[in-house]
Amino acid sequence: KQYLDFNFSICHYNHMARKKSNLDELLCMNVAKKYKITFYNDSMLINTNTKMNETNLRNNRYSFINKIYHNNNFDSIFTAHHADDQIETYLMRKNQTNDSMILTGIRKKYKNLHRPLLEISKDEIYSYAKFYKLNWNEDESNKNINHLRNNIRNTIIPNMIVKDLNFKNKMLDKINFSIEKSKLIKDKVNAFLESKVVFRNERIFINKGFLLKEEDFVIKYIIKKIISLYFKDKLNFSNKHLSNFIFFLRNKNNNINFQICKNIIILKYNDDVVFYKKSFISNKNI
Repeated sequence: KQYLDFNFSICHYNHMARKKSNLDELLCMNVAKKYKITFYNDSMLINTNTKMNETNLRNNRYSFINKIYHNNNFDSIFTAHHADDQIETYLMRKNQTNDSMILTGIRKKYKNLHRPLLEISKDEIYSYAKFYKLNWNEDESNKNINHLRNNIRNTIIPNMIVKDLNFKNKMLDKINFSIEKSKLIKDKVNAFLESKVVFRNERIFINKGFLLKEEDFVIKYIIKKIISLYFKDKLNFSNKHLSNFIFFLRNKNNNINFQICKNIIILKYNDDVVFYKKSFISNKNI
């Protein structure tokens, strides 16, 4: 710490999900004490209604971390996610979708959050720790292959490496390709919103022809961005829902509605598609 030109603290959140989790907290506490680093810690309250899944644990962890961040006016948050975490996350998502916007893996930077170790493998971290004789704990629950991530980590990835020693590097290349592709999609969506979308009297107007010139997956994210940006709503766009919407756009009938989400209606009116809140107005007032 004395060689750095910035100050930092250590933050640890105990999920209370395993018997030995207190040892992890104690290890962090001792490291902080040894190097005279400010240490923040908290534990998850466990009751009969607590959902012990990865999503809920992550949400509780980041809620605590962000609380420490705001209460102490820190500039940034750094986490230790590494390249193996990145590959596991990609394969978990690949199991559910082929959407490039989702297959970007863990973000290296998001607002105040930074993950500087995403390009460093777990083996490299082990080698560093052994070389400098550092202490660490192993999470024994990582061996439980009943959890999807653990099954990917302990079964699927080792089996793939047996077949291809370069498997991990190829996965990282695929993730980087998805990241670049997602950037292009975002640029396309933003350019479309800036030049082709008209917001007037609490409604969105888009020329149907402009929209149909775009590829289906770009249309998907144009619509999602409109719903989020202008109507402050969230749209879960399944493949079936997207197909139905594209069919609606290409349908030659006019003055017909499509319910894009719970509170938003899209009307085909002459050459335009018009977005408006369900409770807003009737078709005759468009």
